[in-house]
Amino acid sequence: MPAQSTTAEVVDLDQRRAVLAAVEAPPSARRVLTEGEFDAAYRAARAELGLHARRLGTYTIEAALTSALAAVGILPPPPDPEPDQCAAQFADLAGEWHQCAEDADHDQAEGHSDGEWSWPHGETYAVPEPDGPAEAQQ
Repeated sequence: MPAQSTTAEVVDLDQRRAVLAAVEAPPSARRVLTEGEFDAAYRAARAELGLHARRLGTYTIEAALTSALAAVGILPPPPDPEPDQCAAQFADLAGEWHQCAEDADHDQAEGHSDGEWSWPHGETYAVPEPDGPAEAQQ
């Protein structure tokens, strides 16, 4: 009997390691949900929470859903861009969208920046600005 228990523990440990590795390593290809897909996911999460959903509130449920989906490379739809600003956006590892803070007519070949993050035109990753956070986003 002890041999079976040890085998089951090893399998369980291997499964836990695989889950942790998937969470720690950012996904290589990220997918952006449509508004309809995100709304459907939100409604499903809210329905699953039942009576607790009202206590948690919309913002908390959306934040939890965004974070959980981003952990596996699925992003919420980007927000509408701010007017009179460059429309380029990227999403960080937490699924939060950042919009370029430059003027709409700036030279996109020079890349984009929101003051905290900077990224090349056409790329979906960003690097911290010199005075920004220490970790790079991919």
